[in-house]
Amino acid sequence: MGTSSAGCLCLLIIICTLPGQETRFINFKNGYEYVYRYEGHSTIKDLGKFIVKAKVSYTNIDASVEGHQELLLKVYTLSVAPEKEPDVKGITNDFSNWFSFVISSRGVVNHVFHPHGEDEEVVAIKKGLASIFAAKLHEEGEVPGSRGSNSFTYDVSESGSEGEHNSTYTVSAVKEGIEFKKIRLGHPVKNAKASYQKTLLYHDYLGTIHSVLIEEDFRSPRTPKGFDPLHGMRKVKAVNEFSSTEYPDMSYISQGHMTFLTRHVDKKEWMKPAEKLQKAPIHIGNVKHVPKHLNVTASRRHIMTNLTCIENQPDEGSPASAMCFQNILNQLNILPDDEVTKIAQFYFVILPPSTDSHKKAVENMVDAYGALGTELSERLLAEKVMLNPSPDPDLVKRILTHVAIKDQAPFEVMLNTLEDAVFHREKFPAEFYARDTHSRCMLALGAVSHKLMKEGRADKARSIMTEIHSQLGLHDPWEYRRKRAVMTRQEKEEYDIHNVILLETLGNARLDESYDYILSHINSTNSPWIKRAGCHALRKYHHQHAAETLLYSALYDEDQSVRYEASLLYMAHPKGKMIAPMNVREETVFDNSTMTTDPYDNGIDVVDLESGHLRSRRSVWDGLKFRLEAPSVDWRKFIGTSAIGASFGLIMMNLLDLQIAPTRGHLKIRVHDEAYARVHVGILNFNYDFFVARVCFKGGTEYNINILQGNEMKKIISLAANFSQKLKQIVGGIKAGVQFFKDLISGRLSLKKIVDDIIDAITRIPKKVENLVKQSSTALVRIGQYDPEDLPPEFKPTINFVHKVSKLFGDIKADVMGFVNAVEQSIKVVIPHQGKVIYESIKDIINGFSKILKNPKAALASIGKGAFTIYQSIKLIIQHKQKIQEACFFLRDEKPYWFDIDKLLVEFKPMADEAFASLKTAGDKWINERVDDAEDIVRKFTKGKTTLMDLKREAVQTLETIQDLLMNPFNDILGLAETFVKRYSNLFGLVQNIKNAYNILKEGYDTARGIIDAIFGPKAHKEFPKNRRLEGSGCNSGFYPSSLGGGRSEYKHQGLDLVIERGDTVVAPFPGSITVDTEDSSTVIISSEGGSLNGITIYITNIQPNSTIDPYDGRSVAAGQPIGIATSSSCENHIHLAFQKDGDSYVDPTKYLDSIFPKVPNWTQICDDYKLVYKAETLAAGAIVGLGGEKEENNDPTLSNTEEADPMEDFPDDTMDPDTTETTKSEPVFQQIQSSIGSALDFDTDENQCAAIMGTSSGVSKRSLVKKVKGIFSKLLKTADKFLEKFNIRRLKFGTIMEFLTKFSMTDSMTAMGEVLREIKEIVDNGTCRNPYEMTEDQLISELTERGRDTQGSREQLVDRLVSTDKSCPLMSFTLPKNVYCTFDSLCLGLECCINLKFAIFIRVFKIWARFDPCNSPMLFSLGLNSYTYTIEIPASIDFDGYEGEMKSGLEVDVLGGLDLIIRYSIFKDQNVTLVTFGAGLCSMEETENCLVFVNLLDKAVLPVPTCMADGTLVWPKVDFKSLFSKEALYKKIKEQGKSVIKQVTSQLTDEFLKLLKIAKDKLNEDIPLPRPDKMTLGQISAELSVRGLVTTGSRQELNARLEQDDLTCANFSLGRIQGSLWDILYYRVQKDCMRIDVWADISVTILGYDFSKTLSAFVELDPCSFVMQIGFEKYLWTKVLLNYDWGKDEIAEISSNVKIKYSIDRDVDEGVFIVKFGPVICLSPPSDCILDDYLLTDVKIPIPLCRDFVFPGGGSFAGLLEKIGGKMTEEAFELVLKKLDLHVSIKFIL
Repeated sequence: MGTSSAGCLCLLIIICTLPGQETRFINFKNGYEYVYRYEGHSTIKDLGKFIVKAKVSYTNIDASVEGHQELLLKVYTLSVAPEKEPDVKGITNDFSNWFSFVISSRGVVNHVFHPHGEDEEVVAIKKGLASIFAAKLHEEGEVPGSRGSNSFTYDVSESGSEGEHNSTYTVSAVKEGIEFKKIRLGHPVKNAKASYQKTLLYHDYLGTIHSVLIEEDFRSPRTPKGFDPLHGMRKVKAVNEFSSTEYPDMSYISQGHMTFLTRHVDKKEWMKPAEKLQKAPIHIGNVKHVPKHLNVTASRRHIMTNLTCIENQPDEGSPASAMCFQNILNQLNILPDDEVTKIAQFYFVILPPSTDSHKKAVENMVDAYGALGTELSERLLAEKVMLNPSPDPDLVKRILTHVAIKDQAPFEVMLNTLEDAVFHREKFPAEFYARDTHSRCMLALGAVSHKLMKEGRADKARSIMTEIHSQLGLHDPWEYRRKRAVMTRQEKEEYDIHNVILLETLGNARLDESYDYILSHINSTNSPWIKRAGCHALRKYHHQHAAETLLYSALYDEDQSVRYEASLLYMAHPKGKMIAPMNVREETVFDNSTMTTDPYDNGIDVVDLESGHLRSRRSVWDGLKFRLEAPSVDWRKFIGTSAIGASFGLIMMNLLDLQIAPTRGHLKIRVHDEAYARVHVGILNFNYDFFVARVCFKGGTEYNINILQGNEMKKIISLAANFSQKLKQIVGGIKAGVQFFKDLISGRLSLKKIVDDIIDAITRIPKKVENLVKQSSTALVRIGQYDPEDLPPEFKPTINFVHKVSKLFGDIKADVMGFVNAVEQSIKVVIPHQGKVIYESIKDIINGFSKILKNPKAALASIGKGAFTIYQSIKLIIQHKQKIQEACFFLRDEKPYWFDIDKLLVEFKPMADEAFASLKTAGDKWINERVDDAEDIVRKFTKGKTTLMDLKREAVQTLETIQDLLMNPFNDILGLAETFVKRYSNLFGLVQNIKNAYNILKEGYDTARGIIDAIFGPKAHKEFPKNRRLEGSGCNSGFYPSSLGGGRSEYKHQGLDLVIERGDTVVAPFPGSITVDTEDSSTVIISSEGGSLNGITIYITNIQPNSTIDPYDGRSVAAGQPIGIATSSSCENHIHLAFQKDGDSYVDPTKYLDSIFPKVPNWTQICDDYKLVYKAETLAAGAIVGLGGEKEENNDPTLSNTEEADPMEDFPDDTMDPDTTETTKSEPVFQQIQSSIGSALDFDTDENQCAAIMGTSSGVSKRSLVKKVKGIFSKLLKTADKFLEKFNIRRLKFGTIMEFLTKFSMTDSMTAMGEVLREIKEIVDNGTCRNPYEMTEDQLISELTERGRDTQGSREQLVDRLVSTDKSCPLMSFTLPKNVYCTFDSLCLGLECCINLKFAIFIRVFKIWARFDPCNSPMLFSLGLNSYTYTIEIPASIDFDGYEGEMKSGLEVDVLGGLDLIIRYSIFKDQNVTLVTFGAGLCSMEETENCLVFVNLLDKAVLPVPTCMADGTLVWPKVDFKSLFSKEALYKKIKEQGKSVIKQVTSQLTDEFLKLLKIAKDKLNEDIPLPRPDKMTLGQISAELSVRGLVTTGSRQELNARLEQDDLTCANFSLGRIQGSLWDILYYRVQKDCMRIDVWADISVTILGYDFSKTLSAFVELDPCSFVMQIGFEKYLWTKVLLNYDWGKDEIAEISSNVKIKYSIDRDVDEGVFIVKFGPVICLSPPSDCILDDYLLTDVKIPIPLCRDFVFPGGGSFAGLLEKIGGKMTEEAFELVLKKLDLHVSIKFIL
């Protein structure tokens, strides 16, 4: 080696030994093991000093992630011993198993890896050794901080083995490197006095941490000054005081020092056993100590012993129970996981809970596993208890308690199980949700959500609560009142419980997002129970607004129970204050008396029973009064000290109030009690509500009797006796009629079966004929593919036969479908629906009959309604029978011709035989006709592969198949209507029987009605008002005959006044025919229909009648059916009722009114709920008694002969129900409509509608909800009966359907229907063309109709008329060929045609169209063939020289070896006109020039170019049309003059463009267009894709995308697509080896008044194996050598002052990539007027390739190399020389 080389080698050695300058402080070199020594000591008060020594090592086994290393930790030695006894053997654990951890270069430990099942003590020790390096190390300038004289200080938040904490770091420069001092702020134990300091020394030479010193001291916390253990609690004198015993002091001092010893090479390839390892955080939790020598059998026995111990303790509990339970926990803690699993399997699955002992054992073990709180124990509880196929709800609730009160969120298995239990009930068996399990699950999930938030899993917590929010919703007072008004008591209770649980769940979660939801439900319009739950949910929101909300409720809420509970919660709130007692007087909900209450009652100012202000006015005898108000109790006791202690107590407020009097009385109960326990932890400065149980039970009842109107008690017994005697006569006829109906409905030929059969029959008919037209169309297509002129004349009979049969089949299908349409509504809708009505009516009659003993008149009314409904159904069925008979011609003793297909078959069979015999004979002769080879165009075209004879033979064979094709369908439709006729007879035979059954039932009903009316008298419907208006307020009495008095006008008809509130619904008192009085619109008239009221006319005044009641056209009305609403009156609001006999005398209506019997008082419940809070979480809430605890006592009088009225047996199931809508009702669409029906209809269902029909209670007034009736649905349902008579589903329009879907907010269905409409439009717009000779007559007529032409005449005339040329656009139409029929647009700028292409003996029809759009910029010429579309832009610039082209449409014809459908076009334009030639042909797939046929649709057609005005109008140019028709002259003028002018101008514009950019003309490449796919023709794209080996099929958009994606993709990466406006002018492509990127820019400027555009190109190319880079622009080229390159520097390659290339090349050796920035700069007037002025590509990472061989820059020689790098050898160049000479390995070995 020469002197020069030796010098370079020394230089290289010096460079290699310099320390690195990277700011990475935790940097263990790969391939080395770093060994450290740890020495430390800890002094613990009262225990002494302990010495810790260890030797450990750290090895970098993975540095693939930038800025992070995975270190393998080995523990060689570890000892812990007392200072005084150093030889004591302290730690004997096995540390040989794998342990690694990932740490960042700044000291952040991400996670650790250790084997599954590793000893927890070992894991904890290794985590501690790993966390010695845990830190957040930064230098000045990297993070915010403060600068000292010799140091830099910054604050951070970090996580280590001790968890999250804040720290302060001080960074100082020292001799060895950098020193970091960390001071931890605070301590995990709140209020503890502690300090912690860690000093880390980064050594410059070592390149990582050299030593770590940790110093810590700790002293246990003390109770802070001012701590109040009773904050927020009521001021009550406790029975004792806190103990004064001091909490013992605990403290320790420790110090540990880790020091680097040595490092040595570790050549072992470490392979991490990933599948055996567990990934865990660095945080050290509770450590489980496992004995080394564990006796599993003894542990099992120990568990069983302690379970027995717990069982033997008294029920009230004892300290021994807690000790035994703790012993079980201790044993489970030390057992291995597999043994814990076996024990769980035994107790939770195998052990049968057959005895109390076993059951208690299982319960205690569930508690033990819940208390363990490990991932394994939770998984076992979830899998073996909660997910058990037969779960025990009690055990589930025990688990939920543990989940809710656990300090941490449950592990994933338990969390998922809990979520499923709340939100996916279908995954669990029904027994899982016994009683309140679902509520408990929801409350537990709320508590879990709070824990998730604390642990940083906010997204998970929010997603859970979002679902709860969606179920609860924000409280809408108006909507609440609307729903509440129609709820049953059961529904109200369920609604309240559900919302209470949801609110308590939000309270447990206490998310900020939930606050507004909770607040909205503390509303004066809400249920008191829900409001109290909302207040309770606010207890966890410790801000001022929550406290003020509670205070407002405590002072002002309208409900006393809410005020009381809110006051307790407010005083316990951290921001709350004490409230002094506030006596207020409030009216009770039962009467108008008042009582004294206050927000909370602590025994102060107890109201005495003898207090004067509680006395009420006394009458002659006030009856018995009794009031017991127990003194309120507020008791409390303390245990322990205020530092660590507890208080527990009891709050009680109870009242019993009883009053009994002759006409009125009440009973009131009020219980509002609470038990609580609170933990005080003064040393940590907080109080903790450990347990709260709260009960609220308040309610009452009252009675009020008016002896003036209800004194009919004495009638009851005599009526009952009379009724018993006549019972047999009453029920006999009704039972006989019902039985007859039951036999018809459930007999062998049941109503359901007959209805189903006839529906099946009418459904089958269309299916039989649906293929007729399809078969005839197929036959027409087979004939139509041949040119009739080329077929022999003998084929004419066959063609005529096909046309005749086609017409017949079309007629049959049309007539059959017309028949089906006529009867389908009756058979499929009306008859099944009326069958359903009859079925339901019989069930209603049976149900009404069951009540005949309890309420004879109501039962009879129900039976009468059912019978009347059956009558209406029979009447409607008979009407539709008439419609069906008319459709079948039965009424004219005729039948449709298609009923007898046999007759048609006899007619057409001989005709077919004759026609096809002629075809056979003539066909053979035609085939064998001799044709010279020279005249055989088929042979010539196919080059001998096919001949004309072959085509003829194929044609004859094809036509011969038509006979079977057309004749076989005749056999398929024989007996087309036979099944229908038979089943039709069965149906209406059954209808006749139903009429007979009805007559029997009606006769029985009339008999029963007459007897009951004789006993009880005819009585008005029970919902009709019955209280008479009393005298007062200046009005006379309303008893019969009533008088208003006071000078008021009296009523026209003599009667009585009945009290009713204004706006309440008035129902019909009796059935009859109803009209509006023509002289008084506020009076309705009901004419009775026979019976006891025969001849009586009823007048009802002071009513606003329903709008459907007509003054002249009487309508039937049933008793109890709403007929209007009550209006106001000058006296007490009432209606006037009058009965007139035979239009003469008046009758007292009193005896016809329903008797006013005294009613049993109802209990009114105000509150009935409980709440349980444990460890600050609400665990349970619900009702105490509920509706299930209320029972009614039957006090009806005893009847005899009751066996005569035993309930009739109902149908055993619904299998006989003729309902055909069950499938529909099960579909989601129906359910959505049903759920939306109330809001969608938006009208009063009581108005004008029978309550039974509408499915609502006629007793419920909905007048407050009535709005103006509007919309199609309101009108429909107001006249439902008339609607059903006329409704036909086939008449529905799409607009009506869309309105329906919109009304019910059915967005999915609306979207689907919109898609259907779009598809229909697409089908209409893209309808295929047919050969006129293959069309049916219907199709010909349809085509002519669309074109507005005459549709009369023979088939031949229709065909001729269709193909005749339309003369509406002469400039285009005169160029059209024959055999084409077209439609022109209104401006004659476009046309759409069906063109016949004739070749050989074939005809093919295609849809071809063209459209010229002169108003677009640029102008567009669009053309298309079938579905293929292509658009040509016609620019306005002068350089346009027209377009000529040829394209493959992608359509192929499978004849003669395959033909391509080719499009050819040419477009030329001058100032006023455009000359267009456009056509299509069938050409060889191999040689597109070889075309069998080619036809120009437009042949040099002249299209004037209008001027497009801003208002959308067109101004046509003044053109000499005479000269225009000389097309050749115009064409030549454009060609000859235009080209020369364009070329001259283009050359001039190019020169000006280059001057503008200051570029030399000889430096430009040849003109190439922007190579973007959308700028290319289809042929160009297909060719390019083919060259690249890519798929060439697909739509134009798909081909564009495929080529563009290939341009942007190379072997190792993909470029992103250019975004924004740059996409219009720029395009780039990456070379497949990723080493070159080309860019094209389409620059457009205005020069000399013309729009001129030019495409310029640039590129960047890397050649790392030759160490050069090239930058190019057009023909300009720059080369850079990469050996001495200044990586990352921004550079500019200047072409001119206006055109430059910006570029930058950087490299990342660690990642192995070049980083490229590149972009052209093009300015017209720099620096402001720039078209491009920024990097186009930024930070593109190109992988550096591996070069097996390379060439020196400069031709491969050393001299050339030195010349290229400037004559000076660099380190990088020297390494390259060594590598070329294969000396680099030897040199490194020497080093």
